[in-house]
Amino acid sequence: MERQEQDRRRIASTLHDSVVQTLGALGGRLRRQPDAAELAELAEVARETGRELRDIVDDLHPHQLERLGLAVALRAIGERAFAGTPVQWSATVDPAVEARLAPEPAMQLYRIAQEAVANVAKHARPRAAS
Repeated sequence: MERQEQDRRRIASTLHDSVVQTLGALGGRLRRQPDAAELAELAEVARETGRELRDIVDDLHPHQLERLGLAVALRAIGERAFAGTPVQWSATVDPAVEARLAPEPAMQLYRIAQEAVANVAKHARPRAAS
């Protein structure tokens, strides 16, 4: 229960600090009847907010893990974490091992990798990570 509450607080904080704030600002700017150039800028803000929300949803429940497997899901973790940086990222999983993984252990490995990659992205200055 404590872990669930921690997760809920983290999710609420993430949503508030990113999506909610951005959508509030977007709404305020739209009420001022923007010109065509500003509308294009606001459309890009809306697209970026959608991508951000999709990343949050993927963090909550990694659909790629279910649909495409652990190797693809692990590659996606690094691609998101190191997007916009020169870090070379790779992730491999032995296909024979992946084929034998039940959903729960696969999710646990995914969560471990997710935390490890987040720590590397936050605290290290890698040129490459795998």
